[in-house]
Amino acid sequence: SQPLDLGRTRRFHSTAQRIAIGLRDKGCVVEDCDQPPEMSHIHHLQQWSLGGTTTVEDGVMICSRHHTLVHDRRYEMIPRLQGKYRIIRRT
Repeated sequence: SQPLDLGRTRRFHSTAQRIAIGLRDKGCVVEDCDQPPEMSHIHHLQQWSLGGTTTVEDGVMICSRHHTLVHDRRYEMIPRLQGKYRIIRRT
């Protein structure tokens, strides 16, 4: 039994959270990406610097290539069906 909601007490997700998110997401959540959990990072859906929390609900698995894109202001991550996301270039 491990806590899965660390709120703002810790920026990075714990091992227990990473396991829970990996079981839920099964790898990168970007559409048409098949990178497995071991090749993915945990991304805060609401940025930590903007008040995001370190919880399972606020974290998703995303591969390093897509993680770089979502932190580039020229792109945004749009929610899609069944827990998937699309990364699009802003216009």
